[in-house]
Amino acid sequence: MPPDPRDEWVGPLPTDPLELALEYKLGFDDVSDLQDQKCFLAWREDRIVNTADIKVIFEAMIEALDDDEKGPCQVEYLFFARQQIDDAGMEYIAKAMEAGAMPKLLTVDFSSNKLTDTGFTTLVNAVKHCKQFRDIKFKNNSLTDVGFAALHEMLKRGECPGLERLDLAGDMFIRHNISDASFVPFATDLADGVFKTIRPEEFEMSDTEIGDAGFAAFSVSIKRGNLRKLKSLYLQGCRITDEGANALAEAIGNNKRTKLFDIRLGFQNMDNPEGARVTKDGGKAAIESAGERMGRKVFVVLHPLNM
Repeated sequence: MPPDPRDEWVGPLPTDPLELALEYKLGFDDVSDLQDQKCFLAWREDRIVNTADIKVIFEAMIEALDDDEKGPCQVEYLFFARQQIDDAGMEYIAKAMEAGAMPKLLTVDFSSNKLTDTGFTTLVNAVKHCKQFRDIKFKNNSLTDVGFAALHEMLKRGECPGLERLDLAGDMFIRHNISDASFVPFATDLADGVFKTIRPEEFEMSDTEIGDAGFAAFSVSIKRGNLRKLKSLYLQGCRITDEGANALAEAIGNNKRTKLFDIRLGFQNMDNPEGARVTKDGGKAAIESAGERMGRKVFVVLHPLNM
C-alpha cells in the first residue's frame, strides 16, 4: 500500500502551544488539547504549500473515507497562512469538507495566500458541513464586498452557529475592499437579530473601507445586547472618524452586560493628515469614558499614525 500523503503534513506542533495560543487566541482547554493534537501545519521553512499540494492532501482525505482503517481525518485546525494557495486550491479543501472528511474542524487560517472572493465564497459555503466550526482567519488576501456579502448570506442561513472569531483584515499596502455597501446590511441584520445563533468574541476588519455608517450600524448590535460575548473589536486603518466612535460610546454606555474591552481604531489619510479620523480627545475619550460610567475599564488603542 502506498504511503498516505497526509502523513507528510499532519503531525505534532512544531512550536510551543502557548505561543500558538497567543497567535490564535485559544483558551486553556484548547492549549492542553494541542499538546497531543494532530494539526495541519504549513509554516515549515523548507517548503511552501501550493495548490498542487492541496489537491494531493485533500483528495487523499476523501479517499480515506472508504478505508475502514483510516476514515475521517480528526484534524481540528488548518493553519495555512503565508502559502501559495489559490481559489482552485480552496475548491479541493471545500470538497473534503462537504464529503465529511473533516468533521471536527474548528479553525482555519488562510491569511496571506493568493485567494479572492471566489475562494472565500467557496470556503464559507462549505462551513455548514463542519458542525463545530468557529474561527475564520482570511487576512491579507483579495477580498471585496462580494466576498463579504457571501459571508452575510451564509450567516443568514444559520450555517455557522458557533462562529467566535472573524478576521478579514487587509493590510496598509493591500487593503480589503470591504465597504459600507456590504457592511451596513450585515450590521443591520446583526442588530435586528436576524442571526439568531452567532456569538462572536473577536471581530477583526482592519484595513478595509468600512466607515462611520457601517460602524454606527454595528454599534447598534452592542447597544441592543446582540453581541454579548464580543471582547475584541479591531478596525484600525478603516474610514472611521469620531462620529463612528461616538456611536460606539453611546452603545457601550447603554449596555451594562457587554464584555467589550479591547478596541483598536484609527485612520489617517496620508494625502490629508489633518482630515477627519478618530482622535485621542474625541472618539477615544468618549468610548473610554462610557466604559468608566458603566464601571468597566475599556481600552481604546488608536492607529500609530494617530497617536
